Amino acid sequence: PGASGGYITLPPTEDLEGLAAKAPELRALKAASGAHYAQAYRLIGAASRLEEALRASLTQVFQLPRLLRRAEGIVSREFPRAGGDTAPGKLRLRFLDGVTPEGLLCLWDTVDAMAERVYLFEDTYGVAEPALCLLRDAALERGLEVYACLCPKDPERLRHVLLPGLGLAFVTQSGRPAYPHEPYRRVRSAASLDTAALRPRRRQPKLLPRTAGPLLEDAVAEIAAAHALHDQMEALYLPHMNFSDLDTATARAMATIALG
Repeated sequence: PGASGGYITLPPTEDLEGLAAKAPELRALKAASGAHYAQAYRLIGAASRLEEALRASLTQVFQLPRLLRRAEGIVSREFPRAGGDTAPGKLRLRFLDGVTPEGLLCLWDTVDAMAERVYLFEDTYGVAEPALCLLRDAALERGLEVYACLCPKDPERLRHVLLPGLGLAFVTQSGRPAYPHEPYRRVRSAASLDTAALRPRRRQPKLLPRTAGPLLEDAVAEIAAAHALHDQMEALYLPHMNFSDLDTATARAMATIALG
């Protein structure tokens, strides 16, 4: 700090005695909020495990080579050729979706801002990830900047791939929130399922998503309850904050940053 950066110290609160008197209430609100978040995580985890069970049940009837051939065709049409001296691309991990107090959200505006052409993978059963991984890896081999957007329910899984350098986006949709525009192309991952082999286990693809959906709805309610308790905590803090000093500290930090 000081040689190549520094610390920003926020100004102290006012009326520490008055704030200390609220400590028991603040602790109780924080504990209650934490309990709601913990339950939300359990519900999201349960929904994710159900979806994983569905993918596992479809493994034997999913014709993966067929889906990968479709992705390889996209690469040959849309991506530049890889040269021997091409430097590896840059991988940036992001979240485009979230489980929020307002429900399940996806920042589709970000997709539209970064890409003129959107390939929409209609992925009812959650089996499109191998194709997305192929597209991600092929883009990195060609030296492109890749925004790999992870699944908020299971951050080990890839959900979208954005390539702003090519004006391309590959996004998945497995329910709501739905992509609000007509995409450049649609890819139905369900077309790679062997419908005849699927017939004996046809109940699972219908039952498991119907079970996971209510779990996520309950998780949203838990997060909303936690958020409401957090608002109550802020309401207790606000009368004891010195916003004038905070504004001064903000202006000083911005001036320092502007000087480089």
